[in-house]
Amino acid sequence: MTAGEDDVRRALRGEGPIFLAMLEERARELAVPPEPEAPEGAFIHVLRLVGAGGRWALPVRAVRRVEPLGRCLTLPDEPASVLGMALLAGRCCLVTDLDALLTGAAMRPPQRPGHAVLLREHDVALVVDWADAVLPLPHPGEGRQRLADGSRLLDVARLVAALTRGGDA
Repeated sequence: MTAGEDDVRRALRGEGPIFLAMLEERARELAVPPEPEAPEGAFIHVLRLVGAGGRWALPVRAVRRVEPLGRCLTLPDEPASVLGMALLAGRCCLVTDLDALLTGAAMRPPQRPGHAVLLREHDVALVVDWADAVLPLPHPGEGRQRLADGSRLLDVARLVAALTRGGDA
């Protein structure tokens, strides 16, 4: 086991300097009040995501960071959409393939490149082929999911619930 793997394992157990740094960062992050929801007719800034199964959009306020997909520690007995755990931006995150989660596609091959989109309020990273652009688009209105560019606006709370309880995204 390399020193980096040992540090990650210690962080997963709630020990060591990486874990303490993650706690400090999380406390700073939670101290920032969330932005209010956009009213119907207003513009929403989204990060457009592209995968093999389609195009999706996340509100920019829900995204903490985007980085190239690295190695994940695999977890036993997880759904096909869960790639494993990884240390991203100083946080131990559950890494899931957005294509597999939303479309039922086969599990992402380990050698396939991609981007990990780390969510702001959850220790979850969504893996896509690439994060395309940040766009201001008209808000679709309550209960609607399709944006003007054809991408599907994702509900972060539903995604996280689907991962933690095995529900539908």
